[in-house]
Amino acid sequence: MKELPVPQAVICANDCMAYALCDALSAAGVHIPEAVTVTGYDCTGERIYHYPVLTTYLGDRRNVGIRAVNRLLSSNHPLGNADRFISGSTCARGINPSQLCGEMVAERIDKQQAVVGSVAQFSSDIALCRTLAEYLTVLSNYFYLLHGASNGA
Repeated sequence: MKELPVPQAVICANDCMAYALCDALSAAGVHIPEAVTVTGYDCTGERIYHYPVLTTYLGDRRNVGIRAVNRLLSSNHPLGNADRFISGSTCARGINPSQLCGEMVAERIDKQQAVVGSVAQFSSDIALCRTLAEYLTVLSNYFYLLHGASNGA
């Protein structure tokens, strides 16, 4: 059976497929984007955790909803245009540093908010304990927040 040539580009139906393809190609020694360009679609927001950083496309999700409502109600609400090309290192165009920096800042803020929310919930749960067993249960449920607490970290 004859081997198929490597395509110049692969446009994946979503970012998860593109991440998996990039991982498989990289494991096989295929250089992205030199040998093949890979793009995703839907911009899941996890690009900063993958190498190479994925090039993707963010369609205007609000327009999808407007189109559905227009069709269901036979109406004609106007559409906007918030579609965006999100550049990454999986295509020759390369990363837009300011765009990537903005994503990284947003991700740090999201993580900090998640920790603050967890600490607030922990504080509330611990204050409601009436017995040692309840206290130990709450501690075990939030042990991940206490990791490193014994060494001052």
